[in-house]
Amino acid sequence: MSHHDDFAVEPVPGLPKQLPEGEAMLWQGSPDWKAFAVSAFHLRKIAVYLGVLVAWQVITAVYDGRTLAETVSRGVLFTALAGMALSIVAGAARVYAKSCLYTITTRRIVIRHGAALPVTVNIPYALVDGVDLQPLAHGRGNIAVTLKPAERASLFALWPSIRPWRWRRPQPAFRCVPRAADVARLLARAVAQTAEGEVKAVIAEPAAAGSAVDAFAGAATA
Repeated sequence: MSHHDDFAVEPVPGLPKQLPEGEAMLWQGSPDWKAFAVSAFHLRKIAVYLGVLVAWQVITAVYDGRTLAETVSRGVLFTALAGMALSIVAGAARVYAKSCLYTITTRRIVIRHGAALPVTVNIPYALVDGVDLQPLAHGRGNIAVTLKPAERASLFALWPSIRPWRWRRPQPAFRCVPRAADVARLLARAVAQTAEGEVKAVIAEPAAAGSAVDAFAGAATA
């Protein structure tokens, strides 16, 4: 797995170099920024937290015996501050989502992200041990790849394009992509067809909405 800091203009969007001969692009996409704001930037949780703080300010104002005008004024002030904070988080999520570009080729996964300093991470299929789909609303989802035991991903280089809550062994992920089930199946087939004829994936349709799309095995062909 390689990392590349993109200070120059990309010759191909999302890629640090032109694709070498024999390698073809199969899919490119970016996160849905609204789902990204909720899933990666936790906008909904922050909104609940700020709502509790606003309510607490109003309750304490009433408890302290402040006048109705003072209570309303405090509520309006803290509501406005909470709205500003949520706008900043939502804006950051939108900018970051637009900076993310996920690519599937016939040989590798490429994750390009970063608003100020874009970073490109290349993950050859030879390093991939599994692919899992976490379905979200409206067909969106997170598609995470499990690396082989000897490989370790960099949390700092990949965040927020990682599987949530997997800190010990970070898993690179396409976050909040539309039509995630289709993309996951495409990725599974791409991995299955690589690396000198080895069977890298056993593709299975999900039995339920929350199940993994692809179960991977390291068996070789006979």
